[in-house]
Amino acid sequence: MSESAISLVDIKKEYPGVIALDNISFSIKKGTVHGLLGPNGAGKSTTMKLIAGLIPPSSGSIKVNSFDVLTQSDEAKSCIGILPEFPPLYGSMKVSDYLNFVYDIKTFKTNDNNKTEMVKNAIEKCGLVDVAHRLIENLSRGYKQRVGIAQALVANPEIIILDEPTVGLDPEAIEEIRGLISELKKDHTVMLSTHHLHEANLLCDEVTIINKGKVIQTGTIEDLQKQFQSGLVVKVVVEKWTIELEKNFLYEFENTQIKMVENKEGEYTLEISHQDADKMKEWTKWLSNHCDLLSFEKINLTLEDIFKSAIKEENS
Repeated sequence: MSESAISLVDIKKEYPGVIALDNISFSIKKGTVHGLLGPNGAGKSTTMKLIAGLIPPSSGSIKVNSFDVLTQSDEAKSCIGILPEFPPLYGSMKVSDYLNFVYDIKTFKTNDNNKTEMVKNAIEKCGLVDVAHRLIENLSRGYKQRVGIAQALVANPEIIILDEPTVGLDPEAIEEIRGLISELKKDHTVMLSTHHLHEANLLCDEVTIINKGKVIQTGTIEDLQKQFQSGLVVKVVVEKWTIELEKNFLYEFENTQIKMVENKEGEYTLEISHQDADKMKEWTKWLSNHCDLLSFEKINLTLEDIFKSAIKEENS
């Protein structure tokens, strides 16, 4: 098992009259993209602030690269770069000047031989070369978000925390930021929160789902699919399909459900499900012999399906 980049054990965060996080525990493996998912108010931003050492927990322990965030805060913070939900950008500064300024703050150095190269690397990684000498206030929202990510990685931290990195962006900018996050994984451990479950499905190796301040599921998407998906669901396309064929199929395979998804002339798309996960070979043979099978695809639960099921199970 990969070594943990971040580990939370029994973390509680309490404000007067409100428990924001209720004894949550989970870990994030080095070199992965880990998604933190949950409804509004679930505690995602609070969790990220705690990991980054911006606020203290009421109880519990947090370790970042084996450094205790409470007792070794400087060492822990040096491992982390964070993009908060509202990045602290200074509109009146040029991009390059701002990143030089952030580097000085994060490294506590004003004369660093590495600074020029580090700032240059952040600018190149985030696709900011063409706007490096422009004022931040004159940039598009997508470029401002890139600047926010650049300030998170300008000191080359091992861990990057991104709080809603694509919120409010247009589709083109969203695709660009997703591509950037995929690139960051090559050199960093990435933790991100997002409301876009499709985005998490594309980017994340593992996810943690929280609701009402509690962790309700954590693990790889594949493991969660196995946990929540019961039985077998497939999508098939056949050239022939009639009421008579449907009756014969259901007679042959008891306790099977069939749903017509699409009906084009000479091409029928069906969704077939059964609790027995070992029916694929039998179905394939029967459909090939009777219906001129064109394609056969197993359907796995999406992250959105898992998320809805986990929340529903928790609330029931």
